[in-house]
Amino acid sequence: MGPDKKPVTGASVIVKGTTVGTTTNEQGAFSIALPANRDVLLITYVEYEVNEVTVTGNTVEVTMKEKDMTQNEVVVTGYGTQRRTNVTGAVSSVNSKTINAYPVLSVAQALQGRVPGVTVTNNGSPGTDAIVRIRGISSISFASDPLYVVDGFPTGNLSTIDTRDIETVDVLKDASAAAIYGSRATSGVIMITTKKGSRRGNKFSITLDSYFGRSEVTERLDLLNTEQFKQYAIAYRGSQVPRLLPPSLNEPIYTGTTQTYGQTNTNWQDEYFQKGNMTQHHIGMSGGNDISRFYASAGFLDQEGTTPSTDFRRYNFRINSDHVISKVFTFGENLYVASGEQGFDANETGSRTNLVNVVRIMPHMPVYDPTSNGGYRGVDATKDGGDPTNPIEDAELKNPAKRTAVKVLGTAFLELNFTKWLKFRSTFGIGLSPWFGLCPK
Repeated sequence: MGPDKKPVTGASVIVKGTTVGTTTNEQGAFSIALPANRDVLLITYVEYEVNEVTVTGNTVEVTMKEKDMTQNEVVVTGYGTQRRTNVTGAVSSVNSKTINAYPVLSVAQALQGRVPGVTVTNNGSPGTDAIVRIRGISSISFASDPLYVVDGFPTGNLSTIDTRDIETVDVLKDASAAAIYGSRATSGVIMITTKKGSRRGNKFSITLDSYFGRSEVTERLDLLNTEQFKQYAIAYRGSQVPRLLPPSLNEPIYTGTTQTYGQTNTNWQDEYFQKGNMTQHHIGMSGGNDISRFYASAGFLDQEGTTPSTDFRRYNFRINSDHVISKVFTFGENLYVASGEQGFDANETGSRTNLVNVVRIMPHMPVYDPTSNGGYRGVDATKDGGDPTNPIEDAELKNPAKRTAVKVLGTAFLELNFTKWLKFRSTFGIGLSPWFGLCPK
């Protein structure tokens, strides 16, 4: 029976050291045959402590005692204090080895395809933050970007963060993250912890990581050539465009050349897309002992885009350290400084982007015209049957843009070892007031 004298139904009764067992009925009663030399019963039930009873007669009466559940309670201050088995599916972690398995430029790219429930879409010029969605779109009227927290400090613009400095990335995917970080965490939280030195071995280490690569657009749309464009114009307009009829068809594409419009067949995709080189260098130093430890790094990144006038260059420096200044207090700081310069296409959004014009512009038009102002050739809507602009002229001459960002992110902390503080309090007669200040004992 329970402590309230009510019968416990379904309790498990097992002879200790054997597999012989039974369960209690609705009245809390049970019957079991004891093997020879076995007289100890183990009685268990959910929310009650295990009872170990020695049988001395033909009957036995057992009173179950409720478990003291307060010993197992946990005050949730953040996901870092919970057991992983309790939050499986709500938290995903990626370590530094996984993050740096490929030469990615940003944290978002490092998470791409590695975290369930997280969708990463690379969009825009080099240095542009990828679009990250945790379990889909969470708002129809506001942004659905997750909250980024670096070493406990909320921040944004992760393109300035060097992935070689990252120790772990934890993705909080459930709604309870808002209980920690408020409404900013509605779309999830990505927590980034950077590297620190080791207190073991009193060793100093240096790491050097260099990378060179090249990116290019390998897939192409199957666009019309000049002859196919003639057929399309007749099918669409019912007549040929004037530029592809004599005498314009046989005119030179610009003064001083013998090449005619009829002989021109420009592949605008090949002209627009380019191979982009990328180089990245990173040097890290770390060391430590029982008193102090540190991690310092410097990095450089230079990436060219696969379209004209797009690139990204970054310089970054980091130092993390912490020091045991007494038996009670530990002091530390994290400092990160980064400078980034991004070249981007100011016409990369909207319905008349350069990529749209790559698809729409006519194949019989040349890219360049040395006799024109600026050296590029444009389209005549009356003669050519449309009004797309020269995408290469727009990208290289009319719409290239630059943006520069300098980011300084620093945190400092003073850590109190509460256990050692209590010993210190007993020794010197100092106590803690309700407001966590010092007061006479």
